[in-house]
Amino acid sequence: MASSVKDAPGLLSVPAATAVFEEALSDETNGGRRKPLGPLAGQAGWRRRLRRRIAAWTTQERHRDRDWAEPADETAAAERSVFHRYRRLLEQLKAEDEAGLAVWASIRLRDRAARSGGDGDHLVFLDFPDESPAQWRTLIDVLERPRSVDVTLCYENAEDRAELYLAASSLRERLLERGMTESAVPSCPQRPAGLRAVDALLFSETDLRIETSDGLHIRGGPVGMDLGRMVAREVKSLHDQGVDPDEILVGFPRWDDQAEAVCEAMRGAGLPIHDAAPKALDRDPGVAAALQAARIPAAHRPGEEWEADAVVRLLRNGRLQPSWDGGIDRFALAEAASTLRRLDVFRGGKRILTALAREIARSEEAADPAEQASRKRRIEQAMRAHPILENLIGALDTLNRPRPRGEHVAELRRAVGSLGIGRNECRALETLWDAAEERADVLERLGRDRAEIAWVDFVDELADLAAETAATPTSPAPGSTRTTLVDDLPGCRAGHVVLAGLVEGSFPRRPAVQPFLTLKPGEEIPADARRQYAVEALRFARALGAADRGAHLFYPTTDAKGQPLLRAGFLDDLVNALSPTADAACHVARARFHPALIGDEDLAIAPSDARVLAAAKAAEQGRMGKLRALARDPAHREPLEGAAAALYALESRRKGMPFGSYDGLLEDADALGRLAKEFGPAEHTFSPSQLETYLLCPFQFFSRHVLHLEPIIERHELDEDYTERGSRLHDILEEFERRRIEAAGAVADDRLLVEAVDKVLAHELNDLSELELGLREIEQAQTRRVIEQYARQRSDYESKSETPPIPRHFELNFGEPGAEHPEFELALGAEVVRLKGRIDRVDVVETGPVPQFRVIDYKSGHAPSGKDVTEQRMLQLPLYAMAVERLVYQNGGAALLDVGYWGLKDKGFKPILLEQWAEFREALIERVFAVVKRLQSGTFPVAPQKDGCESYCEYRSVCRIRQVRNADKAIEVVPGPSTDKTLSGRPAKKPGRSKAGRS
Repeated sequence: MASSVKDAPGLLSVPAATAVFEEALSDETNGGRRKPLGPLAGQAGWRRRLRRRIAAWTTQERHRDRDWAEPADETAAAERSVFHRYRRLLEQLKAEDEAGLAVWASIRLRDRAARSGGDGDHLVFLDFPDESPAQWRTLIDVLERPRSVDVTLCYENAEDRAELYLAASSLRERLLERGMTESAVPSCPQRPAGLRAVDALLFSETDLRIETSDGLHIRGGPVGMDLGRMVAREVKSLHDQGVDPDEILVGFPRWDDQAEAVCEAMRGAGLPIHDAAPKALDRDPGVAAALQAARIPAAHRPGEEWEADAVVRLLRNGRLQPSWDGGIDRFALAEAASTLRRLDVFRGGKRILTALAREIARSEEAADPAEQASRKRRIEQAMRAHPILENLIGALDTLNRPRPRGEHVAELRRAVGSLGIGRNECRALETLWDAAEERADVLERLGRDRAEIAWVDFVDELADLAAETAATPTSPAPGSTRTTLVDDLPGCRAGHVVLAGLVEGSFPRRPAVQPFLTLKPGEEIPADARRQYAVEALRFARALGAADRGAHLFYPTTDAKGQPLLRAGFLDDLVNALSPTADAACHVARARFHPALIGDEDLAIAPSDARVLAAAKAAEQGRMGKLRALARDPAHREPLEGAAAALYALESRRKGMPFGSYDGLLEDADALGRLAKEFGPAEHTFSPSQLETYLLCPFQFFSRHVLHLEPIIERHELDEDYTERGSRLHDILEEFERRRIEAAGAVADDRLLVEAVDKVLAHELNDLSELELGLREIEQAQTRRVIEQYARQRSDYESKSETPPIPRHFELNFGEPGAEHPEFELALGAEVVRLKGRIDRVDVVETGPVPQFRVIDYKSGHAPSGKDVTEQRMLQLPLYAMAVERLVYQNGGAALLDVGYWGLKDKGFKPILLEQWAEFREALIERVFAVVKRLQSGTFPVAPQKDGCESYCEYRSVCRIRQVRNADKAIEVVPGPSTDKTLSGRPAKKPGRSKAGRS
């Protein structure tokens, strides 16, 4: 119309009108001129409410009416000022929003000079609302022309229902004053008697009751999905009776969680439904993915860089479908995300690529074939991830530049297109791009669009725009049940109307009731309050009147916690108007249902509900018929087989019986043969830590060394990397001790310590952020404190021996590629086990004719107890002692003195004396072979020997330890010098701790 009428204002889209509103609000809040609006302007909910009030003021033509009432407070005055400024901006643009264009059109209709004859025209106004001057102006215009005009009005001239039609009576009088004649339309005799009785008696002041419920159905049930299932059952029943889905209309008081639950239940039941709920653009997966990508390079403050976690989340977003180098599949993107998560880098595109390059450049040599294979896999993963991340960073990194809004939109569209977001579903994204371009165009026309804005500001604006812009509604498919809001029902007719979610506050709405709550005894009800209440009552009556053959009313009886809920007040009035017989015939309410719907089988319409019900009846009642019938159905068989397998595994774990195939014991012959080969002497070289892992928890050994599962380490940027820190401490100590030997007392220990620390902690500090520099400073300070404590511990260590121990070997490698010493072999008869390892330190003490050596293992954290070593739960130190004895002093150059852990944060070195060393060695060899035989035989029970391991173990998500412990499973243990006869899923009992004290 605007293109064919002279001087017509342009119609602004909702995004463009919102931009004008935001500018008007900004004008009123900048510089603190409108202090009351300052705290409110940042609240999206308040801004939406103010926009609705502005639309209402426009519809009421308050911009043309200068006789405003005195504002109630400063906030109201400020909001009114925003409205006037908004109208002035629209005049500057020579444009109107939707409400303003309706006002302009009604005036233009009245003012036009040419008047058509209109002979034979017949106009009908259904349920004329009389809500604005423009509507009345239009009606007057058509009444003054030579054409036939009908106006329908919900009104009955009956004294006992005068309050119900209070709101419509004034409109009726105005229509009669205009010369219209009144014709009463009787209730359709084909409508069910119950609905006709409701039309005649609801809200009546007479004492007559509704004696028949024909066509009326009232149902109550628990809020949420249970009430949704009840609606789905009702709709399905109508379908079964031959009612066309197009003849069913489902109405909700509001689009809320209950409305969503009803739609979900109907979809789950396979019922055709058109969900008409408005969807904001940011709820569309494609738009959400585009915004997720846009936020990655949006630095909030100068010097900050985008976070690696955000890149990981984008890589795992299913809407990311880049076409680089012919296309990237989902597995490659997921692998790249896992690779990035594993790297010790948290922010910055350049640093991500640098970390990947370092990972690729690492040597493929490792301690054993298994670790070498793991290292090789990681390098290959990094090589595959590098081009993906390089392309991703290249696509996004150029976005973070100041530009005009229009250029920002174009650049983001380019980046989103290169990432393949919205490739198959671009409708919502196109709506977003159009809205962003319209916003930029309006601001430019107002002269408000700055030449350039920061990327972060543009992304914030775009996110707000996506949240406030509705996606283009889809057309209902033929044969679908429609959904709508109750407020949109006037003028609609349907065979069956379903009203769902009739909770307190829906009929009547709370604002209509509020004035009555403040009345004092004997005080007269204000006329406006009576009229508003009448509008609500008529709203309910018209909703019921939209049904031709059946009205189906659903209300929630209890909330999610089982607490009673109040139903809608007008629904109470309807129930109270029913006779006891009619109420019993149409009204059914339930406070709760069985979780599996036992006893309410007709609610299990959805396939998933049917399977749950059948399984529950089989388990609780032993009734197997329904479950067998579903199992024979191909549509149900596969999910039932999966559920059966899971239940069987769960029951096997829960039984108080020995460990089995579902909790760590392998039985497959092929798997056992492969185990025996992979962990045999020809293929595998064990480290003492691997053997300790098996003794600590066989299932952890299985997860780490057999399945090669790599746990995902979720480490925060501020968390300390204990592994890396321990490695640095070892390097510093080795460097210090080497320098001390070379200096031969010529240089003070303090100076040597400083030099060793400086050498090891020397890092390249280029391209580090302020946060990383701060963390580096904290890290170095902590390391220096530990080293200073080591210096004190070392002085005490030397003072306790008549002859000072002399460090002879640091990081002594054996059995590893390139190591100075070969593998260490243990033999038991004809059987052989190969060992390898890296010993932190070997000291020699010159006592007597034969020197003695000491094996030391540094511990930057908690050190095992001496009892763990002597009872052969910890094997590393004794095995290292055997290796030194065999590989270094094989000719008897030194004898074993002791072994021990050096607690760097504790009290330094604590010696552990291995008495009767010859007998201890023999028992140790037997224990090692027993461990190897167990793991070669596929024995990996979920039997950890530490209490509380489920709180920190890397594999706690896969072992199901609690199920095993509750069953008190047991298995024969690996023989040792001090062991019980069984190994259970529980750690060994500690003195003074009862079984009941454990969870």
